[in-house]
Amino acid sequence: MDLKNFFMFDVGFSQVPVCAFNENLDWDTNCRLLKGEHIDLAFPIKFKQSSGRKWTDVLNPNSVSMYFFSQRFINLLEINEIKGWKNYPIIILDKKGNEISGYSGFSILGKCGKIDYSKSEVYEKRLVPNGLLSKYYKGLHVDWDEWDGSDFFIPKDTLHVVVSEKVKQIITKNKITNVVLQNLAEYEISEYALPKGIQ
Repeated sequence: MDLKNFFMFDVGFSQVPVCAFNENLDWDTNCRLLKGEHIDLAFPIKFKQSSGRKWTDVLNPNSVSMYFFSQRFINLLEINEIKGWKNYPIIILDKKGNEISGYSGFSILGKCGKIDYSKSEVYEKRLVPNGLLSKYYKGLHVDWDEWDGSDFFIPKDTLHVVVSEKVKQIITKNKITNVVLQNLAEYEISEYALPKGIQ
């Protein structure tokens, strides 16, 4: 598989888009929601605006790799027959307690194999002039033999969300807001951020 045809999916690091929060959701429940493991969960789940002011197409709630998608984005995924996801009902209240409609929780069902950092390009760079050299790994290689062919998928043993070129084109063409895509071939991670046992 050509890494240039796949992208890491995330939201922007900005205080402008709305962030919503539910203090009663623990880490395990957040992960289950992300991966579509909805058995025994009660819906709709209620969230309240905690920060931000702009209601973008993708909102980032209270957990890493957990997302809300606008109905506009959901409709585009359905029309284009995008695979590897499902949505779930939520309630979002703004800071005044008013219910905001038009959003769903988003789960990723697609899967692929583990990330193999031994295939990454390893190099050193300085983050600041005259700073110490830091080792970086470039290129996110996954085990494609275990990829189920989905357009949204999560590499094994991670919470990373990866999307296909088809999803990227939908996002770009329709100007979906508050999405950051990074090509897997260009993705880099510092040695210090690698999972334990990889260095």
